[in-house]
Amino acid sequence: MIILDTNVVFEYKKLKLFFFKSEIAITKPCLEEINRLAKKKKFPIELINDVKVINTEKMEGDDSIIEAAKKYKCKVATFDKILSKRLKENNIFVLESDKEIISELGK
Repeated sequence: MIILDTNVVFEYKKLKLFFFKSEIAITKPCLEEINRLAKKKKFPIELINDVKVINTEKMEGDDSIIEAAKKYKCKVATFDKILSKRLKENNIFVLESDKEIISELGK
């Protein structure tokens, strides 16, 4: 399973992420952020209907991703350099490019 950061979710047209719903997850705080931004970003919210949502104690998006990745020993897909650095500091494997994300989902 790969946990997606919000910024990766909004690249759905380029990455075709939602062909792999059984392999991806988002945290509840990220889901709330997606719901808030969906109309502005012209994101078809129904794409995430069947994506696994992970509940976390942390309520902030980045913190919730770190918590979930540690708990479930998952990789994280993000384009956020600050989050990427924090994940690496926590020994969490980070997928930082389109190519890495697509390659990992295709396994």
